[in-house]
Amino acid sequence: VLHGNEAPAMQDIRAGLVESLEKPIGAKPLREEIPAGARVALVVSDMSRFWMRQDLVIPHLVDYLIDECGVQPEHLTIVVANGTHIGGDEQELRTLVTDGVYNRVRVKNHDCEAKDLAYLGTTPHETPVWIDRTAAEADLVVCLGAATHHVMAGFGGGRKSILPGISGLETIRHNHAYSLDSTKLRTNPAIGNGVLAGNPLHEDMCEAAGLVKNLFIVNLVMNAQMQLAAILSGHYLTSWEAACRMVDRIYQVDVPEKADVIVA
Repeated sequence: VLHGNEAPAMQDIRAGLVESLEKPIGAKPLREEIPAGARVALVVSDMSRFWMRQDLVIPHLVDYLIDECGVQPEHLTIVVANGTHIGGDEQELRTLVTDGVYNRVRVKNHDCEAKDLAYLGTTPHETPVWIDRTAAEADLVVCLGAATHHVMAGFGGGRKSILPGISGLETIRHNHAYSLDSTKLRTNPAIGNGVLAGNPLHEDMCEAAGLVKNLFIVNLVMNAQMQLAAILSGHYLTSWEAACRMVDRIYQVDVPEKADVIVA
């Protein structure tokens, strides 16, 4: 039996969140990023990522944006990063963001086949980047996600809130094709759990996120008991990379001996 390395659960989520927003990694404090009258899009993960319990964080983040940063509630929209998933109904959205937040600000599902997606440009990996128009037209985009090992992208969270999170179907298809080997009927050997260097799927996602103006990331790190252990905020890449290193410290453990058979 393998156990993750010890990482205590965060005892005061609100205090931990505020500290990360006031002392971000690679960015100015969030309150300094938001001009008066700014329109803000808060991108959150859908129900397929509810294991990270973002409902324990979102109310504090919304409070901070409104009370500390001066964002008007009518200028704040929560965009659920469904990727290609079908968006949930009102009850599911209330579960994701809490009733209090749902009753306070606008919450919308991202639709990857919407007719009004905004084109941001094409990545060096030749992926045309179309994203949710609400986010594209916002003065600031704040993404909330969890860094965790991912079988294709190396790690989840961070730039994945943009691609695939709020991207168009064409954008997602072109990006996800990098998970396949173009020469043989197999998975691309350049991708894998915890693999970032030389991973074209990951690199393309970063390039797409880099096309989004005024992007600020809030990264959650879960311990091996699936409790929130840390919040690292700031630059869409450097703060997320710091969160990934923390995930490695928690989840990478020595295997005493190789098994003859693995049942997954």
